Amino acid sequence: MPQEIGLRSKYQDPSSSDTLPDDVLSALSRLEEWDLTAAKEGAVHTGYVSEREADEVAREFRRFMAIYLLAREGIVDRDPVGPSKKVDALWHAFLLDTEAYEAFCQQVMGGYVHHAAGEHKPDRPSGDGMRKLLGTYFEGADLKGIWAGQLAVCWPNDD
Repeated sequence: MPQEIGLRSKYQDPSSSDTLPDDVLSALSRLEEWDLTAAKEGAVHTGYVSEREADEVAREFRRFMAIYLLAREGIVDRDPVGPSKKVDALWHAFLLDTEAYEAFCQQVMGGYVHHAAGEHKPDRPSGDGMRKLLGTYFEGADLKGIWAGQLAVCWPNDD
């Protein structure tokens, strides 16, 4: 069961009407277990993420991908889903390790997750919709630190 990313217990409790499907919970467990060491090192190397915050950014990257997984499954709306600027820096570093990223997408996300850049959708500039999803699904999401301010001008896409 997903613990590290702080998935709220009501989404894991089989007796709850809010529990997530077993295949989604399994994917979230694989997401938690995935080794992001190289992506963290790459993000630190760019200077956008400090060594001190690399583990926290990696946790928030996992939460971002978890929210996208929920959107892909039709559990939440896709429109507000996007990374913070620091999460995007880690995503960029991960993308550069193409074999590892492709394996992650296939084994965890159920298919390749493209990094689409461009204009913001209406909710994207503020990031309020994404912060609301993070606060709904996760305990202790860093809504005033890593997720503060505008989101990066990109979003996940599997179309």
